[in-house]
Amino acid sequence: MTQQQRVMVVSEIEFRVSIGGDTDLESIVDALADELASLEDVTPSLLDSTVSMDAVKSLIAATVTTEGDTFEAAAQTADSAVRAAVHAAGGATPGWDAITVRDTSELVSNS
Repeated sequence: MTQQQRVMVVSEIEFRVSIGGDTDLESIVDALADELASLEDVTPSLLDSTVSMDAVKSLIAATVTTEGDTFEAAAQTADSAVRAAVHAAGGATPGWDAITVRDTSELVSNS
């Protein structure tokens, strides 16, 4: 029996945030990083994640490494994980496709 190959994908999903009240961007980044780490613990296909920010531009970038049976499946896991982390951190994602500035998914491994 032949073992099915899996693909590994690294995706960077960058999005702009609107901050209300006295919440600062750094606390949002920390909350997203914590939520993604929690998702890594329960999602076998979510292998790694990092979160960074550009405070001047109010941008957050989440970089996640995922794997799946296809490139599309691995990229979808990345998108779903980041969106779920935004929700768990107290954010909202209306028009998610419209706020995704850049998704630079790339195939890393096909083994």
